[in-house]
Amino acid sequence: MAKRRVTDASMLREPGRKRPQRLKHAWEEDLYFDVLRIDKANNMVWGRFHRVNKDRTAYASYDGTLRVDPVRSNEFTFGEWLTNRGTIPLPGEGPNKQEKSEPKVAVTVETKPTKVEPTMPNNDNEVAELRAEIERLKAEIASNKPKAKLRHKRFDDLKIIVELRESAYLWGPAGTGKTEAARLVAEDLGLHFYYSSRIMEHYGLAGFMNASGDYVETEFFKAFTKGGVFLLDEADRSDTNAMLWLNAVLANRSAAFPCGVYEAHPDFVLIATGNTRFNGAEGGMVGAQRQDASIADRYMFVEWQLDEDLEEAIYYANGASSSYWLDLVRKVRSEVKRRGVTGFDVTPRATFKGLKMLSKGASEEFAIEAALRRNCDEATWEAVAATVGL
Repeated sequence: MAKRRVTDASMLREPGRKRPQRLKHAWEEDLYFDVLRIDKANNMVWGRFHRVNKDRTAYASYDGTLRVDPVRSNEFTFGEWLTNRGTIPLPGEGPNKQEKSEPKVAVTVETKPTKVEPTMPNNDNEVAELRAEIERLKAEIASNKPKAKLRHKRFDDLKIIVELRESAYLWGPAGTGKTEAARLVAEDLGLHFYYSSRIMEHYGLAGFMNASGDYVETEFFKAFTKGGVFLLDEADRSDTNAMLWLNAVLANRSAAFPCGVYEAHPDFVLIATGNTRFNGAEGGMVGAQRQDASIADRYMFVEWQLDEDLEEAIYYANGASSSYWLDLVRKVRSEVKRRGVTGFDVTPRATFKGLKMLSKGASEEFAIEAALRRNCDEATWEAVAATVGL
């Protein structure tokens, strides 16, 4: 007589029972369940489980629970077993087996006191619905799993300045992630994040009274009075007089708003960003304004250059399956830098935007035109393209 193996869960039958146990739902290898209930509030499922032994000739059946693993939040692990119902041989196996074979390995389960359980579903449709609900819960938990943190190589330097509640000025090429770094440092430190672009008049920060006599508050006012990280983007393109109003605010941590004088919240911190050192137009940044020397004295400067390791990590995190486009962008970037081309920057935006286009089915020629070449003049581009093999 050939050894009988569990090829279908319905083969498992308890002695003296007319209906076989329905074990068609596999939770993991060699573990099945036929009845489950879900406790959404506690992220727990419980019911009747069946563990098949190593050579799949017998199984143990018991009631138990599964709970969410607090470390791996998208995985269920076993909790406390509630009742031990022993090892149950298959029909034709155990003492009724006709052929000689090695002793069967039984699954032993520690005996626990029986608990009173609520009424469980008793038909396949209800079990199927519960199974679908479990899969939905697993997907929901997985979607909430924290993603790997991708940070610029100078992120920790910026974080120290913010923790000290000092004002920071991040300066460097466009597209290097200065704005995103400010947002992420606020997130890491549990602070609210506020944003404003360059200011041409001081009321862009201070706010104003409208025709009805009501104060119109700004993002800066919210950050200053309630606490949080305020990002002033493109600070080196702001009006010098408006920046001088900000000087006194940062020095005294006190500001006169149209609605009254306020002291800075203890958790208020300002991060400004720009492409220059406040020394005016340079390197093709013709819109940059030369700022008063006293303005630079109010900030702790952090040079924010391109982090190619971060660029590569984000590139693959966005679904890239090969390095082809990244390598092409870097070849063009290197050649542009070697030639000393001004007014044409090959930033990580070219990497990420081109990748998005290619993933949507755009041709390589279109991605190069739209995301890589952009405003480069004809003569310069032909020379660069010939060198990199385009």
